[in-house]
Amino acid sequence: MAFEASFSFSIRDAIDEDYVPLGSEEMYTEEEITFEAVITVARSMDEGIDVAEADVALRPVTVKFGTVEPFGCSRNRALSARLW
Repeated sequence: MAFEASFSFSIRDAIDEDYVPLGSEEMYTEEEITFEAVITVARSMDEGIDVAEADVALRPVTVKFGTVEPFGCSRNRALSARLW
């Protein structure tokens, strides 16, 4: 199963009392998840199989995206290379 998330980082400016954005990062990962599904079908000799109902047992899922930083490592290296 594929998972995608967007992370936004900000810091509160104590003087202006507003939030200043620091950066953001989008992450994508794939993980194997086991779940239970119940599928009810109707069968007709003339028309074949017809799915009448499908139900998936819901449960909490934890997804690990690894290290998420306000300033992505690859972006920092690219910025340093351009500045120097």
